[in-house]
Amino acid sequence: MYKIEDQMVHARGVVSNAIRSGRLVRPGSCEQCGRQITEYAPDGRRWRKDCREAHAIIKDPAQPLDVLWVCYWCRGKIHGARVRVRQAAARRAARQRAAFELPLGGPHRQEAGR
Repeated sequence: MYKIEDQMVHARGVVSNAIRSGRLVRPGSCEQCGRQITEYAPDGRRWRKDCREAHAIIKDPAQPLDVLWVCYWCRGKIHGARVRVRQAAARRAARQRAAFELPLGGPHRQEAGR
């Protein structure tokens, strides 16, 4: 069986090809918050390209065409939450490693400094 990263890479390719071929069509609004995805901002300026399109969030790599269509801002919230979870896990692991390490120089160095 493939690792989850390999499955996600494959799923992204399937979604990308489906969008290009027309099997998947980007909607005009976000499924998460309902915001209309338009080409222009309320003040008349044109949005960046990634703000003008709905983003496909793959729910399950085993079913890559079952996607959640979200706006640029909701995508940031979803991926930001995933990043924060990974960062918290990395900090926890670093604290656990630090708990098992001795201070530099060992105890005899600390006594000599007094």
